[in-house]
Amino acid sequence: MFQTTQLTGQISGFEGLVYPVGQGVSTVVFAADGNLQSSAPDTPPSSGTSPKLAEDPTGGVMAAFGATLDAYDASGARRFRVQLAHDAAALGVDRAGNALVLSNPGSLHGQWVDHSGKVGPDFDLGVAAASFELYPRIGSGLFLLEVSSAGGLFQHTAWVYQLDSLAAAATPAPDWLASRPDRRLHMAHGGTAYAMLPIPAPGDCTKHIEVLAPSGKSCGSAKFQAPGSCANFIDVGYDGTVVQQLPAGIDAPSCTPGEPCRSCTWRWWPGFFR
Repeated sequence: MFQTTQLTGQISGFEGLVYPVGQGVSTVVFAADGNLQSSAPDTPPSSGTSPKLAEDPTGGVMAAFGATLDAYDASGARRFRVQLAHDAAALGVDRAGNALVLSNPGSLHGQWVDHSGKVGPDFDLGVAAASFELYPRIGSGLFLLEVSSAGGLFQHTAWVYQLDSLAAAATPAPDWLASRPDRRLHMAHGGTAYAMLPIPAPGDCTKHIEVLAPSGKSCGSAKFQAPGSCANFIDVGYDGTVVQQLPAGIDAPSCTPGEPCRSCTWRWWPGFFR
């Protein structure tokens, strides 16, 4: 029985890590229809921390276990394992396949590892340590999203910085992105546009997704209706499919009285933003 599962979306299907009870870690690859294609056991570093997992837009995933970075190809086989200067606080991989690891040894530090596994120098970004998520830009490079959360729920997010691929200095996020707080992003239309997604914060279950050109010009938005208030996810896959988690009330008739009722109902629109 799997204890913990972390998955990332791939160009086709899903790849990630599972933690079978008492069995270390395994990499798993699933087809787009959910069928398991491969499962390979691996020996994780003895970091004692949960890994930071990021999809590799060129295919595969990368996982930071403390101060160790592992890279896996699209079949789930490990490509390399390298040591980092500090324990990872955040991990992102740009569309050129280069990984950026953020750490917090007093202030915010960064370290690049290129797609071949070459480790770059540790550098101080010159900004206060905070909680960040990393998102790939069209072409290459990464955007930095500052995240405030409480009780496991997003409270507020702000786009604050960007880094060119392998650069050791951050610049401010572009105005068109900074003006869209409380949004995540994902590639749309085959990696030629951005889909701006609401964060899963408490609010209306009806969600809006806006599509932007690489310049930040709005190409329009779509509304995905759902009843009530909730803090549920809506997401977009690489093939443009939209997946929306519905509120717990949808499942209320099948819940056990007196016990927490959690939403297990999802709906999707195949290729909506292809």
